[in-house]
Amino acid sequence: MFDAGVIIATGTDAGNIGTQHVSSYYDELRAMQDAGMNVWSLLQASTINGAKAIGKQSEFGAIKKGMRADLLLVSKNPTENINNWKSIEWIINKGVALKPDSVMKFSPVELADQQLMAYNAHDLDAFIAPYSDSVEIYDLGTNKLQVKGKDEMRKRYNFLNGLDILHCNLLNRIVDGNFVIDHEEITSKSGKFYGVAIYEVRDGKIVRVWFP
Repeated sequence: MFDAGVIIATGTDAGNIGTQHVSSYYDELRAMQDAGMNVWSLLQASTINGAKAIGKQSEFGAIKKGMRADLLLVSKNPTENINNWKSIEWIINKGVALKPDSVMKFSPVELADQQLMAYNAHDLDAFIAPYSDSVEIYDLGTNKLQVKGKDEMRKRYNFLNGLDILHCNLLNRIVDGNFVIDHEEITSKSGKFYGVAIYEVRDGKIVRVWFP
């Protein structure tokens, strides 16, 4: 369809069971890329082509005088890699510039869900994003500090980017104020194992975690 000149716009079935908001968009991009679309064509599919699909291309979807100023400013080149699209520095909504942290206020449950979805997507950057820069990770059995700070966390979980079989299934959850307690089933090449994870949230970030 792309080779034939058909206008293709990005979209997902997010909201259906098993199709997660946000992360499913990147799953869709990767599938379109695997099918042969390059990064530039994906960028068009996510901007002007979406506007064309609903007949609004004269109102938004491109950077042009007279169009609505809805923009994302990123710190990395968006034409090189779709992962660079996540490096959002500014959100401009109808001409008003905002920092992402000022508009994205997530509940403890949403933060726990974000890192869980990113874990299952094997996306290290997205997995680390909900955590505080000074995050502390403790061993659940001994309460011994294992990791402190995002840099150490990145090193500890670097394996996420290289695994084909790794999935966490949420079996049960308890929410108590700013604490989220998850009973999890992990499936890996070695089989299945079970554990409890405790997340403590402060100021819109996960600040402490207890893992078995």
